[in-house]
Amino acid sequence: EEEEEEEGGGLVGKDDNIIAAAAATTSSNISKSGTSSDEERGGGGGGYTVIINLQVRSLGVSVVSYHHRPEGLLLQHNHHSRGGEMSDNYRKLLIGLRNHTKEQLDRRFKLITHLEQGPFLMRGALKAAVGANVPVVMGKAVSQRYFFGKDYMEVDVEVDTSIIAKGILKIASMFISSVVVDMVWVLEGKNVQELPEKAMCAVRLGNMDLSKAREIRLEDDDSNAAIPSPMSSSPSSSSSSS
Repeated sequence: EEEEEEEGGGLVGKDDNIIAAAAATTSSNISKSGTSSDEERGGGGGGYTVIINLQVRSLGVSVVSYHHRPEGLLLQHNHHSRGGEMSDNYRKLLIGLRNHTKEQLDRRFKLITHLEQGPFLMRGALKAAVGANVPVVMGKAVSQRYFFGKDYMEVDVEVDTSIIAKGILKIASMFISSVVVDMVWVLEGKNVQELPEKAMCAVRLGNMDLSKAREIRLEDDDSNAAIPSPMSSSPSSSSSSS
């Protein structure tokens, strides 16, 4: 069951550094003004957005996807809800993430990948590295940073910090325009109340053309000043372009 209904995203390119805190960009798909003063509403009437920012330094791009639930994190008893019905336990889990430490968050987010289309060489590399459609706790494999706002949550994944992932990406870069991969993010359940686990969000990346990656610049304005610092043990980037 996919909790985030609407999706959007794109490639954002960069020469030297990779964009951090995608929600801070003036061209971000998410509104930074918020629509509710009550964080417990998870964005209230304006909805709630999960942002996945895959930072791929070896290719010089960030791949950012937005997963939006129009109803926010409010309980929905209407079966016609666009975002689907959300249990009270799952709602509490999502809301409570902002109070987790980085170490706790590193053990929460799992990624399931499925190579729908791609060369045999890449299929073999993926299977050898993580197995076929096997969940991987990403915070144990790569460095991640976390950002929380009134109506959004962002996970920045530094893909190249894994030697294995870097090797797979090197292979993928040779066939990038013909690769189609499904990526499903799951929150790991830590107790019986958090089970069964559900898909938090998912995206299909396919036939990407890196030449169409666009440059995004972060501007020093009031909206960026409101973006919280990342939860990370690594120094945060202060770069001004992506």
